[in-house]
Amino acid sequence: MNKILVLALALSAGCGPSSSELKTARDTTYKGPPATLFAAAKAAIGSSHFEIKLEDPDGMKLVTEPIWYTPDGTADVGSVGNNISQYQEDSIDLGFVVELPKAGADSYKLSVTRIVLRKHGLSSNPETMDPDDPAVPPWVAGKASAFELSIHDALKPYAVGGTSTSGTMPAPAPAPAPAPAPAPAPATPSQP
Repeated sequence: MNKILVLALALSAGCGPSSSELKTARDTTYKGPPATLFAAAKAAIGSSHFEIKLEDPDGMKLVTEPIWYTPDGTADVGSVGNNISQYQEDSIDLGFVVELPKAGADSYKLSVTRIVLRKHGLSSNPETMDPDDPAVPPWVAGKASAFELSIHDALKPYAVGGTSTSGTMPAPAPAPAPAPAPAPAPATPSQP
């Protein structure tokens, strides 16, 4: 029984977004009224269980309230307030900056930046970490990718060119079959 549980946990750990899905989300251009795109991104953030700390509709920018996670990636819901001494050593405080910068005259791209802080040592201030630092636990990238794709999915109705999170464009419709050749005219009997 324990072997089955370990196997199930190992398999579920690798079930995050694929690199092609992320590439599609990052390459997609969205077209629509700025207020509509902003509202869709804001709703997606709420659906991802993050609260919004700062919103700038004119700048098309949203900042989430960070969430503390234990070193293994479990949300630390039992702790309250900003006293970081209550968190485990190497706990991660994860937040995001979501922006919709202009990609053209009336089109936008999605940009998601991770904000990663870590409780380290006896410091009362968490240390800022580069999201690409090898010391950042791998689950941070997984949570960030899932967060980014959830916003992309909310913005998909406004995608230019019909992109999908599968990383591929829909197959074009097959060309119509050529029209059949006209039937030969019936032969007329000859007159004597």
